[in-house]
Amino acid sequence: MLANAQAKQKLLYPSSILTSAISAQQFSEIFQSDFLRRWLVIFDVRNRADFFETHVFGAFNIDIGSINAQAMLKFRETYDYICCIYDDGLGKSAILLAGILAKLRIFSTLLVIRGGYQALHEIAPQICYVKVSRLRTRMKSLRRRDSFSTLPLADTEYPAQIMQFLYIGSAAHASNIDILDQLNIGLLVNCAAEIDIPPTELSENENSSNYKNSPLFIFNQKKD
Repeated sequence: MLANAQAKQKLLYPSSILTSAISAQQFSEIFQSDFLRRWLVIFDVRNRADFFETHVFGAFNIDIGSINAQAMLKFRETYDYICCIYDDGLGKSAILLAGILAKLRIFSTLLVIRGGYQALHEIAPQICYVKVSRLRTRMKSLRRRDSFSTLPLADTEYPAQIMQFLYIGSAAHASNIDILDQLNIGLLVNCAAEIDIPPTELSENENSSNYKNSPLFIFNQKKD
């Protein structure tokens, strides 16, 4: 089956293929480029359970142990796209998939991300999806350590993107003008009762259109 699919792709796309390894930082720059991101296909070759917990936004999960070559040909229309592949950090699965895709000639450019998903999450957590239950657990831990300090923690430099155009973070993130500019955040909604004024330097007017104060209270109702 692999041989037949390879022969079909060779007839359609006989040109050479670029295969290389890039750093997590280089991938982050590609991902956050408005132009390059439109030409990006991302494959996650970790196990499905890890993928559902957290992954790069827009990534496809691939089981390296049961790849269907014919099914992979659905990507043949994306030949001119940039294909980026990451795994659990060992590199073996990502390199194996890159080899298969090179033989199938589905993409003209294949990039394997060194360090895998862990390196990506450390370098650019803002481009990673995190399952809500996992995010809540992490934020509870951070709240005990951070307690709404005015400086961001080293491992939470960026707010977490929970869906397109929506981030969740702390007062430290909201106070960091550089982060807001980098992520193109133009509106802040304060859901914490602890903070009743706009972050420093963000606005001199509490009624500013780019800042809303809407405290969110959650009560645990226990049955008798």
